[in-house]
Amino acid sequence: MVRIDEALPDTQIHVLEIDVESADTRVLFARKCLLKSRRIQTIYFEQNQQRMGRLGIAPGDVQKFLRDIGYNCHPMEANDTKWIAYFNKA
Repeated sequence: MVRIDEALPDTQIHVLEIDVESADTRVLFARKCLLKSRRIQTIYFEQNQQRMGRLGIAPGDVQKFLRDIGYNCHPMEANDTKWIAYFNKA
């Protein structure tokens, strides 16, 4: 297993989809430097509140984290399970 920022050190990533059984938040938190560099344009991720609770992840943690570093973050479905985060190039 290789981390994305190690495998693609200088690459602009247009779309990243994360699906790691409700640990998506942990994956995003661990890649803070990569996200702050805005090398990833659009991120799709999932949230299962019950599973996240078992991992000690509070509802809304990842959305606040992403918004704080400049991403727009919105649910893709009414049940708030699938999310999209993106930033607009200025």
